[in-house]
Amino acid sequence: MVGRFWPCSRGEDDTFCKIVVVYDQWVIIIIQIIVGIIMIIWVYALYMKSRRVLLFLVMVILAGISVSCWALLSALPATAQPVPTPPLCNGCNVPISYEKCVSSLSLL
Repeated sequence: MVGRFWPCSRGEDDTFCKIVVVYDQWVIIIIQIIVGIIMIIWVYALYMKSRRVLLFLVMVILAGISVSCWALLSALPATAQPVPTPPLCNGCNVPISYEKCVSSLSLL
């Protein structure tokens, strides 16, 4: 959210904007983990504390966390071309590569 109100960054040194983008992605993952744990507790109680249901749900959330962290931490190739972005002059405008777009789809 901070990056939306930050002055326009069009220069070569946009490290602050890159930090804000990564921070936003980590916040998304953390919120999904918290909501996932709440839902696991709710479904676990709904199925009368069945250990099989709990094991299945924990495996699903661990797989989701693994995929999200992989998508966030995967290194970009040096030859990656940035995805074109519309010319905006508000907030952080950090283009990302096509490969990063595809790997970030797991966060949805």
